[in-house]
Amino acid sequence: MKIAIPIQAETVASSVANVLDVLHSANRYAGRAVFATCVLAASKKPVGAHGVALKPQAGFEALEDCDLVLVPAARGPVAVVLAGSAPLRQLLPDWLRPGRQLASVCAGAQVLAGTGLLDGKRATTFWGDAREVREAFPAVQWRFEHMVERDGAIMTSGGGSAGIDLALAVVEQVAGLELAQRVAAAMLFDHRRGPQSNYFPLLPSPSTHDTLVAAAQQRLRAAFTEPPDVPTLAAALHTSPRNLLRRFKAETGLTLQAYAMRLRLEAAKTLLEGHATIDQAVAAVGYVDRASFSRAFKAHYGVPPMAFRAQRQPPHRSD
Repeated sequence: MKIAIPIQAETVASSVANVLDVLHSANRYAGRAVFATCVLAASKKPVGAHGVALKPQAGFEALEDCDLVLVPAARGPVAVVLAGSAPLRQLLPDWLRPGRQLASVCAGAQVLAGTGLLDGKRATTFWGDAREVREAFPAVQWRFEHMVERDGAIMTSGGGSAGIDLALAVVEQVAGLELAQRVAAAMLFDHRRGPQSNYFPLLPSPSTHDTLVAAAQQRLRAAFTEPPDVPTLAAALHTSPRNLLRRFKAETGLTLQAYAMRLRLEAAKTLLEGHATIDQAVAAVGYVDRASFSRAFKAHYGVPPMAFRAQRQPPHRSD
């Protein structure tokens, strides 16, 4: 498979290096050239990517010889990413024909979305860009919880090191699971490390878009051990319960009840990361009993509180 990696001034150099490491390792362990890679740019001049100079091997004319175009991550607001990728975006719709594939790492999905090729398709990208990309590309079926999302001939991946997951998925597609697993093991990388949602923050940031929601968040944080009920909170904010519930869910993606529970769990997590016992954390955050706390904690953090606390204890030292 011939793979083109187009770069621009906003390209994240590590996202290029991660993909190349996986694909070149696959060639090594396969004992043959399964993949041929080529780094492309609008011109052959070095591209300064956040302090690292990336040298293109060819211009965009080389796209015609490639089977897969893999767009790496790029930093900056959507408008900046789209401006830097304009020459590439003009070429991709005509380039994508049967037998060819597109892929992206992190915000590289914005480049693909900017061509219209993701309209009506499932895609993922860095979860931290969720609000911005939803607003910029409402026709895309965003699946931010997924590390890698494939829809037809287009594959997208989440943020940061998800480019490794994407490259391993390409290896598995082309050369089989065994080779992908061998490459992952050589890179000390968990080939099946789970969804991107494992890395979501438990609580959304304080709202900067809706003053009513921001005020509700502030009041809930101030009284998280005994949160007010919806009618009481709505009255204090001079609005109706229905309006408060609607706007809070639209802004945070959570109900008021779920938000209040997560406040308790985050506070308990902080205590357990210190020296608090489980019983001390349960009492401090206002839970009625240890069993219900343990179930909620495991549901959100993936491990029981006892195991979480053990993981956070300093290693034993022997003199």
